[in-house]
Amino acid sequence: MNVSAKATRILRERFMIWGRAMLESKPTKPVYSFEFKLAIVRQFLNGEGTQPEIAFKHELSSPTLLRTWIHTYRIHGEDGLRPKAKGRPKSAPATSSGEVSELEKLRHENQRLLAENAYLKKYEP
Repeated sequence: MNVSAKATRILRERFMIWGRAMLESKPTKPVYSFEFKLAIVRQFLNGEGTQPEIAFKHELSSPTLLRTWIHTYRIHGEDGLRPKAKGRPKSAPATSSGEVSELEKLRHENQRLLAENAYLKKYEP
């Protein structure tokens, strides 16, 4: 069975952090605060250690996670590390058909009559 050198390196890095516990499944994905992410990224950028060392020190699941945070920080700054809103964004509340104002009704009727008038003018003999 052939395994790439990159896959072996990644598994080794994870083993260095978690030991045999890396083989156990975790029930949920951990959520890290903005302050925690920012502090760890700054540690790396200040030269306080390599990515695997910092990941091991703070018990991150993988140095890749730290690498992702660093990349995001370099592109988007601190705001890139802030939590994102989950789900689909809320849309403006739509008015139901019973709640259409008199003005809106008149506008729709006016548009319909203008279109009807233009259509009839087009086909007059």
